[in-house]
Amino acid sequence: MKIQSLLLSLAFLASCAQSEPSPETAALHQRIDSLTSEITIIKKVLAAKQLDVDGEWARLKRLDSVYNIPTAGTPIFGDPKAPFSLVLFTDLQCPYCAQIIPVLKNLQASHPKSLNISFRHFPLTSIHEKAMFAHQNLWAAGQQGKFWDYYLAIAPNFRGLTDSALKAAAKSLKLNMTRFEVDRKSEASNKAVNADMQLGESVGVEGTPALYLNGKPTRSPVEINDAVAKFEAQMTKENQAK
Repeated sequence: MKIQSLLLSLAFLASCAQSEPSPETAALHQRIDSLTSEITIIKKVLAAKQLDVDGEWARLKRLDSVYNIPTAGTPIFGDPKAPFSLVLFTDLQCPYCAQIIPVLKNLQASHPKSLNISFRHFPLTSIHEKAMFAHQNLWAAGQQGKFWDYYLAIAPNFRGLTDSALKAAAKSLKLNMTRFEVDRKSEASNKAVNADMQLGESVGVEGTPALYLNGKPTRSPVEINDAVAKFEAQMTKENQAK
């Protein structure tokens, strides 16, 4: 485990610092030995409960990482030049994704000049059999400039993503149905959705909705609001000082 490696490295460095350890160095050695023993015990307890210790460590590390997630060329809700981009990986058949829509709309409305939302497809095809085609339909609507309108029309209806419902939503938006029919079944739509899925996997998306604020994973709308509000307050303060 990486924590143990770090502790061992610290111990090695401490021992190299001087041949005759000072009381402080000796105390450091003692503390490192104690922590190493505690970690060993914790790992044994967790292993006995059949928990994936190393897997959980990797998950926590991902949550503390900042990823480079491009937003150029993606559907963006709000000002594309906003200093904060909230990247949303979502599944149109996921109930939790439907529930978060009004929350995200309110966040963006509260910070119209500071926050935008960048969309990424992430259908969970192993458990949601209608999700992939629904996302292809969404992509097709985007080809006619109606991405967000179509998304807001079908996402709340996550239990009813039938073919007739998907086409009815397109008709209600007055899309060119001939073009829509071709686009939603095209290889280009399939590639576009799969490209987003591959990107999501590369940045550690495990479920939906997955949110990244300027590349940092977050699950808390409160955390998002606080970060943006803090930035805005700082900008206001700096402008007033000029």
